[in-house]
Amino acid sequence: MKKQITVLTLCATLSALCYSVSAQQPAGKVPRIGVLHTGSASDPVNSRRLEVFRQSLRDLGYIEGKNINIEYRYGEGKSDDCSS
Repeated sequence: MKKQITVLTLCATLSALCYSVSAQQPAGKVPRIGVLHTGSASDPVNSRRLEVFRQSLRDLGYIEGKNINIEYRYGEGKSDDCSS
């Protein structure tokens, strides 16, 4: 009887340890968002939109450079059609 209780306790402990380890997020993996805009970075309307976007992310708990990365790309007014 003592042996069965010892085995059961050991199994329960190992099971609990495995469950808690698998529930953790992998360290170092930060989400990344890509922002593609046909305008330029100096466009005031575009700057305002991006600030509202960043503020909305902050409201959700995401801080740029800390727990989320945002990469910006601008077309500088070029909208070449690549579907030829």
